[in-house]
Amino acid sequence: MIALFGVGIAYASTVSVQRSSVLAAAGDKSALLRLGADPVLDVNLWWLVSVTGGVVLAVGGILTAVRGARWPGMSARYERSAPRKAAEDDPSALWKSLDRGEDPTAHERS
Repeated sequence: MIALFGVGIAYASTVSVQRSSVLAAAGDKSALLRLGADPVLDVNLWWLVSVTGGVVLAVGGILTAVRGARWPGMSARYERSAPRKAAEDDPSALWKSLDRGEDPTAHERS
């Protein structure tokens, strides 16, 4: 999905600096264009930064899709083990044990 966004950004950046697109956008704001003048277009190179960003985003999305399954995941170090008592099934039981000063990870350190 990220790769598609990158391709879309690169495409939109390239199309937006075409002569017809720039003239259409400037047509409503310029009296000379309404009179039929043929202006000289000077488009700066900032659109290349946008294209480069889109390409980087597309490559990053493709690399993530291809290699992401091999990346290390989160460890189970801090996950709770199976409940010791039925009272621990209650979501508020952990908070109550903390209020009593109990360490919920103490049983895992032994």
